[in-house]
Amino acid sequence: MKAEVEWIWFVEGPEQSAVFYRQVLDKPPRLFSPAMVEFELQPGCVLGLMRKSGIRRLLSLADRENRPTFPEAELYLLRPDARALCHRALLAGGTSLSEFVLRDWSYTVAYVRDPDGHLVASAENG
Repeated sequence: MKAEVEWIWFVEGPEQSAVFYRQVLDKPPRLFSPAMVEFELQPGCVLGLMRKSGIRRLLSLADRENRPTFPEAELYLLRPDARALCHRALLAGGTSLSEFVLRDWSYTVAYVRDPDGHLVASAENG
């Protein structure tokens, strides 16, 4: 078995989130089911989209009331097609939080919120 790193985000509906990320990443998912969708970002690196009700059931978690709106994580994508990726994210229903700006860490980055509230950073060198 090969080693890989997988980020799993808990979403209302994996199928709907898959539509967003299929357009943003410009590729189909490697796994698609009603409970879980996976996109290979690069070899050994995967973004998983799991139904919130599934993780609640799996771990016997209660739904949190009054969830904070402050994002708890971001998907930071450093890519040569960062501007096209950001454009696709907006076309797919994402919300722009910040245009491309040269940041303190020497990358030009724009931020978009996906339909489930996760941050997607689209970054390019300088």
